[in-house]
Amino acid sequence: MKLYSLYELLEECPEKEKELLGLFEKFQSKNSECNSFLVKRAIKFEKNHLCRTYFAQDKERKCIDFFFSVALSYIDKKSLKKETLSKMQTPPIEKTHIGTFLLAQIAKDKNCKVGGKTIMEEALKVIYGAQRKIGGFCIKLDAIKIDKIINLYKEFDFIEINGAEDEESKSAAMMHIIPPIF
Repeated sequence: MKLYSLYELLEECPEKEKELLGLFEKFQSKNSECNSFLVKRAIKFEKNHLCRTYFAQDKERKCIDFFFSVALSYIDKKSLKKETLSKMQTPPIEKTHIGTFLLAQIAKDKNCKVGGKTIMEEALKVIYGAQRKIGGFCIKLDAIKIDKIINLYKEFDFIEINGAEDEESKSAAMMHIIPPIF
């Protein structure tokens, strides 16, 4: 399995945009919002530096197995429990918000044989690689409230944050604290 950076592909060969769009149009996950993002916004967001999208392509089926997008975001400190804040080792500066990496989109094609754990491992490799270069100490995502999905994220030490107790919401905000290296 090879992971491709949409940014790098567009940078190296801008004329491939139509070919990539055709590839994106074949992608069919269970989440229509992710399908729409890939076709209508992924390339536009790349060009405007709003996020970076990565995907794995199945060469035999000539389609995308899975993709994810990474961006920068923030978390309002008021939405976090005191015990969570104490684990974060935030700077002593009185800030109201904490900068985070955002795992903005993550989806796999209906016919993809790759498991959720492998997809998360690939996404975390990308984020941890960026974190080693620029710093940062947490990752945020909005998870669809399906037990299987929430439990997968919990396996990677994501915890539910603000609004997790809202039973009517279709998503749960979750956060992963990147452990200190020293």
